[in-house]
Amino acid sequence: MRRRAKESGVDLETRVLVGHAADQILRRAADTEAELIVMGHRGRSAIREWLFGSTSRRVVSHAHTSVLVVRHR
Repeated sequence: MRRRAKESGVDLETRVLVGHAADQILRRAADTEAELIVMGHRGRSAIREWLFGSTSRRVVSHAHTSVLVVRHR
């Protein structure tokens, strides 16, 4: 991915953060004043989503910027 980004002239930054995924995404977006959050959604079953929650749903609900959620096919 890094090679492709570089070849396309796209700046790519990789970070590993510890904690709840949605909280870390929201914190990073706020710290960097992000204009857009892009994230994937796997489309788990309704029961699994109810039991474990949805990171993308939590980010969409609490983000102070636009969020683009891309569904996995």
